Amino acid sequence: MLKRLFKFGFFASLLMCSVASFAQGELMESKKELGAFDLWSDWTVGLNGGLTLPIEKVENADNSASYGFNLYFSKQLNSLWSVVFQGSMHDVGNGVGKSLATTLGCSFSIMDAIQGAEREAKWNVLALATIGLGFDKSGTLVQSFGNVYEMLNVGLRGSWMVSEHWMATIDAALYAPFGIRGAETGFKAMYSNISVGAVYKF
Repeated sequence: MLKRLFKFGFFASLLMCSVASFAQGELMESKKELGAFDLWSDWTVGLNGGLTLPIEKVENADNSASYGFNLYFSKQLNSLWSVVFQGSMHDVGNGVGKSLATTLGCSFSIMDAIQGAEREAKWNVLALATIGLGFDKSGTLVQSFGNVYEMLNVGLRGSWMVSEHWMATIDAALYAPFGIRGAETGFKAMYSNISVGAVYKF
């Protein structure tokens, strides 16, 4: 009886090892085909600065030109899509206050979508869209919303690979503060922004 149990345990162990080995091999193959997600790779950090101008004169909004900068982090998900986290600061009200905004969104590689793997890797053009919250210390950016407002950013980013890790960038974007609280809702103003900067890829 003991001998039979030993034989059964031995063969069962061999069978389990074979199944585990097969399953691991299948998992590795599927990762090779689909691309394994690595949280710690394909991160970039960028900083740019430029000029923001109102697209049209709007009542109860700051209609002056302002200077500011954006600090952003992005995580590439695949060859086309990335997640983007962005923080912005701009002078508003002719320099009497600061507008701060934090937004989250995504970017899409237009060049990769059009040309695929055959494209020149040094050049790239991205479409970006982020949404989040802003705070205007002076209350002059969009007076109807008070100091806190929602912010929508959409635009294009062109980049040029300078070295293995560094890229130069130029951004053209639209900034649209809006409100979803209380009686004052909707879009009250829209601004255009042109910025130049640099990106470091980890």
